[in-house]
Amino acid sequence: MRQPLAWGDGGLKNQVLRIIEEEINPQLKLHAGNCELLEINNDVVTIKLIGGCTGCPSSLLTIFDSIVPILKEKIPEIKDVILG
Repeated sequence: MRQPLAWGDGGLKNQVLRIIEEEINPQLKLHAGNCELLEINNDVVTIKLIGGCTGCPSSLLTIFDSIVPILKEKIPEIKDVILG
């Protein structure tokens, strides 16, 4: 089980960016895709899928079955993750 990140680890934006780069993007790159952080507003994270993920029929499955659980598990304060 993953351990939630402590708030002292660089602020919410830096925590999200680190998780995207270290855990999410390596998996997406296996399918020529990538994820970018667009913004964080009131603990709601807005992301963009790019590369091979753009227009992919499985992109919603990727978001709800992979990206959202990873971010919410690591940072429980995140209320939601949406596609921008």
